[in-house]
Amino acid sequence: MDAPMELLTNGARRRRNRQWPDDVKARIVAETLRPGASVSAVATRHGLKAN
Repeated sequence: MDAPMELLTNGARRRRNRQWPDDVKARIVAETLRPGASVSAVATRHGLKAN
């Protein structure tokens, strides 16, 4: 029995690298250098992963 093949997708989008302006990157990094700052907390606040 021949039947047409159907391709199902889950609608997942391709991951796109973000383009951050240099001044924004510098401000985020500077936040992590403050006494008592947590890299994890700063990353979370900016919607980033700590790595």
